[in-house]
Amino acid sequence: MKKHLLKFLIACSIVPFMDLNAQKVVGYWPYYRTGLTSVNYSNYTDMVYAFLNPSTSGDLNFSDGKFNQSQFNLMVSQCNANNVKPHISIGGAGLSSSIAAVAGNSSARSKFVSQIVSFVAGKHANNSTPLGGVDIDWEFPTTSTEKSNHLALVQALKSALDAE
Repeated sequence: MKKHLLKFLIACSIVPFMDLNAQKVVGYWPYYRTGLTSVNYSNYTDMVYAFLNPSTSGDLNFSDGKFNQSQFNLMVSQCNANNVKPHISIGGAGLSSSIAAVAGNSSARSKFVSQIVSFVAGKHANNSTPLGGVDIDWEFPTTSTEKSNHLALVQALKSALDAE
């Protein structure tokens, strides 16, 4: 009984200091949709533009039909005007083969990490506005080699983003 009372008292002393509204509500905006100006941004804390993928050499691929520069720019502008953090998503259902190729090649992986960090930081020719982050949507690393490559990619990306 004393243990339960002690736990209750500790919880009651911590709760007033917690930010109980710290949840995130994340929306994804796929490249094939239109209507960004009609989104009720007040319903979201974060909005993710999907998708920007690498070429197999590790360069960001802006011409594969999966990234619409004007739609991305509009989403970022709308997010910033409504206090919503914009993000970029890499990969997606059926679009992850280039991620697998890049993650499995140390040179391509390094180039990709450098370019995506530059893009997220707002220091890229195709994006001059800092973003809230990047979403890696690799569906799905299944073999032990792919899982190892996925880990190497995520570790390199985290390290480079932390350094930025």
